[in-house]
Formats: sequence, structure tokens, C-alpha cells
Amino acid sequence: MALFLVALVALAGCGDDKKKKPEEQKVEATPKKELVSSGPVEKLTAPAGVIAFGGAKDLQAATKNLGGVFDPAMITEQVKGALALSKLELNKPMRFMLADPKKNPDGALVVGLELGGKSGGEAVLPKEKKADDEGNAYSYKDAGGKKIFVNFVEPYTVFTRTKDAFGQNKEFFTKVLGAEVKGGATVIVSVVNAQTVFKEEMDQAFDQMGKGPGAPGLAAGQLESMMGGVRDALKEVDTVSITLDPVDGGTTASIVATPKANSELQKSLAGLKAQPLSFLAKLPPKTTGAAVFAMKPEMGGLAEKIFAWSMRASLGIDDPKLVEASKEYWKASSGEMAYAFTEIPDTEGSKVTMIAGITDQEGAQKYQDTLMSMYDDKAFNDRMAEMGMTYKVKKNAYEVAGAKATVVEMKVDEKKNPAAAVLGGMKEQHTIIGKDLQVSAFGEDSKKIITAWLEGKVPGGFDKAPPVVRAMKNKAPGTFFIAWGDPAAIMASMMAAAQPEGAKGAGPQTPPPTADGMALSLGAADGKLHVVFDLPTSTLKVLAAGAGPGMMGPGGL
Repeated sequence: MALFLVALVALAGCGDDKKKKPEEQKVEATPKKELVSSGPVEKLTAPAGVIAFGGAKDLQAATKNLGGVFDPAMITEQVKGALALSKLELNKPMRFMLADPKKNPDGALVVGLELGGKSGGEAVLPKEKKADDEGNAYSYKDAGGKKIFVNFVEPYTVFTRTKDAFGQNKEFFTKVLGAEVKGGATVIVSVVNAQTVFKEEMDQAFDQMGKGPGAPGLAAGQLESMMGGVRDALKEVDTVSITLDPVDGGTTASIVATPKANSELQKSLAGLKAQPLSFLAKLPPKTTGAAVFAMKPEMGGLAEKIFAWSMRASLGIDDPKLVEASKEYWKASSGEMAYAFTEIPDTEGSKVTMIAGITDQEGAQKYQDTLMSMYDDKAFNDRMAEMGMTYKVKKNAYEVAGAKATVVEMKVDEKKNPAAAVLGGMKEQHTIIGKDLQVSAFGEDSKKIITAWLEGKVPGGFDKAPPVVRAMKNKAPGTFFIAWGDPAAIMASMMAAAQPEGAKGAGPQTPPPTADGMALSLGAADGKLHVVFDLPTSTLKVLAAGAGPGMMGPGGL
């Protein structure tokens, strides 16, 4: 949605009038026939050079539940300023298209507003305008003296910055004008066209990001691996659509990534199915944040790529034996997993915990043993030492419910790695693989956490919490992952958990949820990846207030 709004305001951008202009193209100023329906906007295929397109049924209605993040009245003022118009309402349909900016240096954006046909469009234009200018029905100037060109496709009034931007793309943009917009507002980005137009720039950007200093705590080569993974994934994507839709008490922002036909990504997504996410019910009601995953793919294709990439990105390891071991782990697991900030019996405050379903305890333990072998790898330890981190592994450290725990203790040289200070008291990880459940916990209460899980002392019922019920109602099609959290409470939980050993109770206490939180869900349906952000208005208001006044104030776009 931000892309859509930024694109609109880009009309206010100034071009260089001295630049070489494309050859003038005459545009039929006032077509007589009405638009012909061209079907759903997401079904349109962008021609070469068109980067993005889309529109809104009613931009004011589409943004009404965004709780101060995007204020409808302020958006109207922003767009009026961008178009240099004093009279304009955005409570009617609008459409846009972003053409190749390299071929349209004065402005690549084409915007159509449903203003009641030519007469309605003429009524909002300034008095100082020029008719039949350079192949366009009208032109007028903004406050900086730059031209804005106007044409009509009944019932739309079309605005452009470049005199030929509409004429050169008229056939496709007319289809956009006649298309049906799903939800409140939709933007479709042609990833293929964007990568073609900006190939050189994107290659340079990914190269610079991969070889740059990166974030604190990343070893040399890790950031490069991460950027390479993102770049490879983009090569298999055809389009990405973003839809903003008002729902009861908030808004959903839905993203759909459509892979290229017959790509490995499409084949992998086609094999995924919706999962019940039963681990939501295992988590305690007093959970301030959680991520629940359920997938049982055969290890290979996308799953294998994700695992191998994550190992390279997070640990700098590219070891085939770990990938092979992970295949066995998939076979030994139920495919269900949950991470949570949650309250655990016999401990204080919220704790970080991970649980995973196990169907073959012995097989899962073999993977765990293989994973622990990486701590004996010299290259790995040298890499970690560069970041000021050393590790000590204790196998069979203790026993709970007939299962033996592995403890990994980490020491950090905060002079080499100041960012690691945020870990506080979470510098040790305990993992135990029980008959039905694998549990990992962090910090000095790890043994208590593991004991509570394996001895059945942790109460369930998180799935019945109203915010989670809401999140599940608005989840992505074919959901296999959902995350929910209250941002304020999670931050307080993390700060409390990161206190140094012995400082228990000295830091901020975990507050009750201040709002309905927010949720993210992932799913696969029809060979496409679906991502849905569920954004309750109450939470957005809290975030907007915390970010200070005027998130969308003057100049905020």
C-alpha cells in the first residue's frame, strides 16, 4: 500500500524540461464509448516496460481502519498537492500504472481518477490550463512550473507527467481502467519487468549489500549468502500483488507471489497444503507472541533449499551431511513446530521456548547429534571467534522423562560483538528430544521450562484467545504458518529475558497485551505463496502513538 501512495505522490516530482523528449504521439482526447470490463485486475499481464499497476475502489474507505498510520483526510491532501489540484475527493475509483522510468524521465506514473467523465474532470482542473497540448487533451502547471498532462477515458480523467506516457501505454492502461479491483486497493508488481528494467541496478545493489559491512553479529560471507538467496528466489517469481482490505476492527494486507510457470518454486508450492496448526492449542493462554508452523513436505526441492540456505545464512555452514541429516529429521518429526514468548509454570515472566512434534525419538536424536557435531568444526569455530563467540557443548547434561538434554553454552566477547549484549541471560540453550515432543529453551530457567513441557504441566488454550481467533479468521489461504504477537508486550518480554544472570526482576515486567496485537500468516494455494498481515486498528493506533505524531504528516510520504 505504501508503494501505491508513494507512486501517487511521485506525480509531484520534477523532471528536467531540457532532457530529450520522446517523439510526440497524438492521443485521442475523448473516447466516446464506455470502458469494456477487462476482468479482475490481477489477471492482467503487464506488457514489457510496465513495472506496476493497480487501483482502489475508494482510497478513503480502503484506509479508514489504519488507525493513524494512513489518515484518509491527509492522504487526500497529499494527492491534491501531488496533482496541484485544489478540488479533489478520493472516495471514487482510481487506477494507476507505473511505466519504465528510464523511458519516461519526467515521470513514469499514469493515474486515472473516476471524476464523472470529461465534464467532471474539467471541473477540478485549474483555470490556467492549455487545451490540446503536445497530443494531450489538456496540460497545466504545478507550483514549480512543471507540466501535468490530462486525458480522458470515460468516466476517468488521466494524469501524467510525461507527455507520451499515456499515449504509449494507452491500450494496456485502458484495460487497467476497466478491470475489477479486489479488496479496497490492489497493487500488482511485475517482478519480471522490474528485474529487466532495473537489472544493472539490482545486481549492483545485491552485490553491495552482500559485500558490505552488514549487521553486527554476521560473519564474513553470511550476509552475501543471504542476499544471494533472496536474489535466486526473485528469479523464480513472476508477479507480486498487494491488496489492502478493510475488515471488522482493522485491515488485512495480503501479498500473493505468483511464481513463473514450471519453475521449481511453482512445483514446490503446488505440493503444499493447508495444515491444522494444532500447536496453537498447546501454548499457554498467557502468551505474548508466538509463531506456529506445520508442514510435512518430503525433504527436497524448496524445503531442502530453505534448510541449506538457512544454515549458510545463520551459521555460515554449507555441509551436505547436515542437509542429509535434516531429511531424516523430517521423517522423524510430525512437521509441527512452535516458537513462543510465553509464561511457563514455576518461572517468572515470559520465556522463550520452542517445541516440535516428534514421531521417531531415535531418528530425531540422530539429527540432533549430527547438528551438535558442527561445534567440533574448526571452520565454524573460527568463524564464530571472529564475532567474539565461543561455545561449549554438554551432552547428556541431565534427564527428564527418560530423555537426555544437550546444553550449549555460549561466551561472548562484547568488545568484538557489542550487539550480543542483547542476549543477556540467554547465552545458553537446552534441547531435549522426548518421545512425542522436542523442547528447546534459553537461559537459566531452561531446565524448569523443559521439565514443565515434558511432564505435562504447561496449560494449553492459546488457540481460544480472542486475538488468535481473529487472526485465524483472517489467515492466508492454505495456511501452514501463523505468527501473532503484541509488539509492546514482546519488546518488554525480550528486554526482561535479556537481563544478565542474577538480575532477575530488575528490568521491565511483561505488561498485559495493550491491544489486539497483530498477525502474519503464510499459505500456499493454486501454486502461489500467500502472505496476510492482520492489522487491528487498536494496535495500529498504539504503534502510531509510539512513533510520534504525524506518521503520515506533511512530507511523510
